[in-house]
Amino acid sequence: MSPQNFKTYRESLSDQERQKLDSILKLELSVQSDIIDQNIKRDREHLRLVNFCADPFRYMGNLHKETEYLFIRVEPLYSLAIKNFDSAIFNQSQKVLMLVECKSSVSDADGEVESVNQAILEASSHKKELEDTVGDTINMIENVICTNAAYSSRIKSAILKRNLPICLWSADQASSMLLLEKQGEDTSTEVSRGRLHHDSKLTRLLLEGIKSGGPVRSVSFLPSSHPCTILEEVLPMLNVELEKTAATHFGLSDVSKLLNNESSPLLYNFSDRELWRFAEYIVGVAQEAGIFRDLKSASSDLETKQFELGVKKATVKSMTEDVRKKYVDYHAARKAEEKALERFEKDRSKQVRKLDDF
Repeated sequence: MSPQNFKTYRESLSDQERQKLDSILKLELSVQSDIIDQNIKRDREHLRLVNFCADPFRYMGNLHKETEYLFIRVEPLYSLAIKNFDSAIFNQSQKVLMLVECKSSVSDADGEVESVNQAILEASSHKKELEDTVGDTINMIENVICTNAAYSSRIKSAILKRNLPICLWSADQASSMLLLEKQGEDTSTEVSRGRLHHDSKLTRLLLEGIKSGGPVRSVSFLPSSHPCTILEEVLPMLNVELEKTAATHFGLSDVSKLLNNESSPLLYNFSDRELWRFAEYIVGVAQEAGIFRDLKSASSDLETKQFELGVKKATVKSMTEDVRKKYVDYHAARKAEEKALERFEKDRSKQVRKLDDF
């Protein structure tokens, strides 16, 4: 139900019914706001783990210098509208691609491992697209789950139960150590089963543990990150670009250029087409929540529309806080109206049934 339809429905009620609906709505607003806040928090934790995994493999990072494995990009199958793995790490000399999926928390280890197994099958069927992404042939693909240390034993049990070809990295963020978990005693057998890396030096370094989690973030966000996370990262940078030219208005092309800014790229190694598609997504979610104000509402052509920022611009902190408030308020209100109406109608039908008993 749209906000306007909800308002019309509310006005059709008696005073007593309206008060009851308002009371339910108030409670639902609080519940839905908390749910969104928790989803954003979980997304930030996931993003932290993605960066923790990528850090040693970034250009001239510890493992890149030692093994030539280089963090290439996030979500390598994004162009196919497939979320798949979180990141791709490639060794150009050996033509080995590592696909890494991060699990910052685990409640159902079997389910999480099965989702990665499905991602492996999906990636295998799109090897040509992955080769286009890395710009080279791929001789071998290795699959990795990285999880926080507290959950590694659960994931290990689930992998071994299914005998799946998945390497397991354990992230001890408290001690800044990234480790490869050995899942069986015989090294050659584990390598052949895809649970240890074929590169013996990489395996040795990761089994010993490698320092990670430096001050430089390789990943600002993923395309599949929570929309609010993305907007909190993009808005301050967009504002900086607008201030450089004293501009107040911008369009879809400006957002696409921001994503493709070579001095501070937000998405490494994404094609122009991918960045344009993602810019369309950003504009859509920002416009919906009033974070971008549409200055040409009469036009339906997104490419010709002009926008202005609809958030506070005093400081980066005030901007990100306002982005979150606007996003949470808008989506909590929409969901709360839906839930409140469901609950109100359910209570109403119960009362009708009780009257029918007489």
